[in-house]
Amino acid sequence: METPERAVWYERTGPAEDVLTFGEQPTPRAGPGQVRVRLAASGVNPADCSRRAGAVNSVMEAPLIIPNSDGAGVIDEIGEGVAANWLGRRVWLYNGQHGGRVDRARRRARPRRNSARAPHRGGGREAWHRGGDDLSEPRMRRQLLQRRVIGRVLRAGFVALLVAAAALARADDPRPKFGPDAAPIGTSHDYLRTQPAPDYWALSPYYEGQSTDSACSLAAIAMLVNALRGLPPLGTDPLVTQRGLLAAAASPDWTAETAEGGSGVTWRAFVRYVSRSLEAYGIDAEIEVLRPADDSPATLSDVRRLLADNEESDRDIVLVYFNQGVLTGDWDGPHISPIGAYDAARRSVLIMDVDRQWYVPYWSSDEKLVEAMLRPAPKTFGALAGETGGLVRVRKK
Repeated sequence: METPERAVWYERTGPAEDVLTFGEQPTPRAGPGQVRVRLAASGVNPADCSRRAGAVNSVMEAPLIIPNSDGAGVIDEIGEGVAANWLGRRVWLYNGQHGGRVDRARRRARPRRNSARAPHRGGGREAWHRGGDDLSEPRMRRQLLQRRVIGRVLRAGFVALLVAAAALARADDPRPKFGPDAAPIGTSHDYLRTQPAPDYWALSPYYEGQSTDSACSLAAIAMLVNALRGLPPLGTDPLVTQRGLLAAAASPDWTAETAEGGSGVTWRAFVRYVSRSLEAYGIDAEIEVLRPADDSPATLSDVRRLLADNEESDRDIVLVYFNQGVLTGDWDGPHISPIGAYDAARRSVLIMDVDRQWYVPYWSSDEKLVEAMLRPAPKTFGALAGETGGLVRVRKK
């Protein structure tokens, strides 16, 4: 039996000096699809402070939280389903508290230009965190308090547990960019050459990547609003950007949920933000929602009907809330993107994935899309745990 580890944690949100506790916690074990990283160094991400203060999400992701977003160390335990060759690897990690991602350490050997040295060392290496020159003095004091406490924990051999089933492949692992259920647009473009594909051509001029790790809803809805509104007539009229959309929608919750390290949006919130965005830009439209309850033939028939109808005109656009990894074979988590086209003859859907750091548009089968919409978000996603997806079709009147 492993000895307890010293750690700092909180069980309620609030000021650091009021809610942080330093003591011992059981050493975590790696479960299926997980790895455990023994940290040698860790910085304090501003999102750590925001989450602890309750500014990012009013609902805690777990009853007890040991804060940590970024760090570097060695994988000292792997769970079922993780390749054995990951054991002992030196890795860096990011967004540890929000889903968790792990990559090989050599991918970012240098700190970014806006990094700052954290005032502690771990394992003989300097720890780094994203700098924040605009931090107020009280917030800086709270960050320094957290750093001092975490520094003590690191020197005591703090162990972090990360969900890594998907992101492990994003270094130099031999796994391909796309799994067997997705075909990148560059290898399969016959449909776009031979068919009108009105939605693809309406969306493609406004195709953009999400601005933060949690902003897929922002990017997808911005594309939808731009496509339905069309190109503004005057040179002084801006396009709809993600920042502009947040300002127009004027939703503090959406702003917090889509910030770097934010929780992301639930299905209900997603549908609500679509409606709010249309209203903000004066677009008179009908919203049709299809949220599958099962993978029955009747469900698949309903999905095919909606996609085929949508393909008839550029006056309607479909957004999909789905588990990205079901289609790509990679990250196991909830995601939102527009549907660019539907090839009814091949039963194939074109996903214009807004996760542009990693993907180009790709085709997948409509059956697999249903599976992706039905897969619940893993319990590690806090407020999004258990969320399933669906289709939102917006039709301009």
